[in-house]
Amino acid sequence: MDLFHLIIDRVADRNVFNLISGRNLGRDSHLHTRVDNDLIDGFLRMVHRASLISSNYGQTVNEAEITDQLYRSGQIVFNQFFPSRIREIFAQSEGGVLFLHLDQSLSHVPWELLHDGVSFLADRFIIGRSIAGAWNETSRDIRSKLRMLIVADPTGDLPAAREEGEILYETLNADISSDLLEIRFLSGRRIDRLTLLNELQDKDIVHYAGHTGRDEDGETGWLLANNKILRSTEIEKQQIPPFFVFSNSCSSFGSFALEESNRMASAFLRSGVSGYVGTTWDISDSNEVIEFAIEFYRNIFLERTIGESLLEARSKARKRNGSSDLTWAAYSLHGNPMQRLFRLPIRRSFDASRSGLNSRRVIEAYPLPIAKPYATFLEEQEKTGIPEPASFKLLRTSFLWLLASVGGTLFSLYKKMELRGEQPRWDDQDYESFAGHLYRFARRLHTFKSDDYLPGLVQPLLLHRENINKMIEILRLLENSENSDEAELLPYIIPFQFLLENLFVDLSLMGRVEWFQNLGADQPSFLLKGNQPSLARILPIHSHSETLSKELNEFKGRVCIHVPARRLLLDVSDGFRFSNGQLESNLLGLQYNVDVSE
Repeated sequence: MDLFHLIIDRVADRNVFNLISGRNLGRDSHLHTRVDNDLIDGFLRMVHRASLISSNYGQTVNEAEITDQLYRSGQIVFNQFFPSRIREIFAQSEGGVLFLHLDQSLSHVPWELLHDGVSFLADRFIIGRSIAGAWNETSRDIRSKLRMLIVADPTGDLPAAREEGEILYETLNADISSDLLEIRFLSGRRIDRLTLLNELQDKDIVHYAGHTGRDEDGETGWLLANNKILRSTEIEKQQIPPFFVFSNSCSSFGSFALEESNRMASAFLRSGVSGYVGTTWDISDSNEVIEFAIEFYRNIFLERTIGESLLEARSKARKRNGSSDLTWAAYSLHGNPMQRLFRLPIRRSFDASRSGLNSRRVIEAYPLPIAKPYATFLEEQEKTGIPEPASFKLLRTSFLWLLASVGGTLFSLYKKMELRGEQPRWDDQDYESFAGHLYRFARRLHTFKSDDYLPGLVQPLLLHRENINKMIEILRLLENSENSDEAELLPYIIPFQFLLENLFVDLSLMGRVEWFQNLGADQPSFLLKGNQPSLARILPIHSHSETLSKELNEFKGRVCIHVPARRLLLDVSDGFRFSNGQLESNLLGLQYNVDVSE
């Protein structure tokens, strides 16, 4: 992968280029071109028109025509602006990192949309930019747990921004283990200047969804309630600034406010922020904006750099949408594209000293046949202070239902995705055979690069393969040793409990999904969650999700799984049934009696 640092200075209509390839300043230095401002201004007008079409602002220009003009305009500016030597180097490159170090007068150019005749620069390169006087290299240790702040709709008049914040909060909580991410969510008119400045301090990531505005002196900032503004100069004075900022902001000064967008980015960078992702123009309030942000953060937690994460989010957006949707092109990165925010803890296998389990979370949120026996086990353990061999059956029940629940989730997801080839077996009742079958389909999802469709399922399962096999060995041993002295059994029960609790930690996704007996979209369903069953509506009354509503009615009378953060419904009736207070699983041949008297 190539690494280019391209330094561009501009005096009047003349540009001076210095290209550093790798880490050495080569002969490609002090190259010159001459480009009048009106060429750049014309390109900006073209991008502006395209952005209006993309944002559905009522323009009547043919979409195919405007897209074609954008391609051709981007190519003209690319050929006119860059010296031939640099164009040759880019043409020979298979892609990589392009870090632009720009003169202030060039900060407003949407470099991502320049076209080399084959592709946009944003498709070929991982792009970041630094503006002269606004950015300094900021370093810190890459962390294995991040602190994030989501600020949504602080003015109280942007319901789409509030929804963006809520969905992002729910999705990241569902996708990312609490061991790895701590999220603080702020929304509404109660957010004042002092509160926001205080909350910004020392965060790893800040995600903002709201207005950007100007005060009476023309200074740019984030708009708060009652027309108050958190000014960019106040942001610059932060003592312990956030490390990275993602700003999905719409402006109160026009839909194509490049200068103001750059001011906000520069203010954060001068305060010490390492990177800032913002929009070059206002983009329409749509699910695509939310999906773009979610995809970006998913890649961050796959240990990719900021630049790589932005490139992946752009690529997914291009695939999801038509050629005229320019959401992918609206985002730009100010800062080092090679900066990495997150690194997984160094742990390749089970570490018994590391449980960190929130037992209350398991008891309240995991599927009922997992949560209730575990809760009873803890109650009995509390009486004596040590695990009782006689209560081992409770741990066994919790473990086997955890395996069956994970298997049901994985197999139903595989079915939902309509993947070809071998299909899951829902009737395997042998421990070892079922475990092997489970790993095989987990690997298939990983091979198909589909494991991020429901993060927190496949990777933890593969990580714990050896430990699950150890637990099955212990089960077999204890099942065949029912007449053994209790003192002989105790050394096996303690590690079994540790292994199970570490499974609970890493498979925390099971506490963020809802198992239920589906009674249809219009009726409360029987929720099999936590220590007690309950009746609850899967869809809120005001929900507008036609797909989920249709599927709820289609799967009526079946055991299903709801993943709230993904707005995803999975039918597990191939392997699970609930009738007359009894939950049955064909996987591992399990039965669990549920008290439905209440």
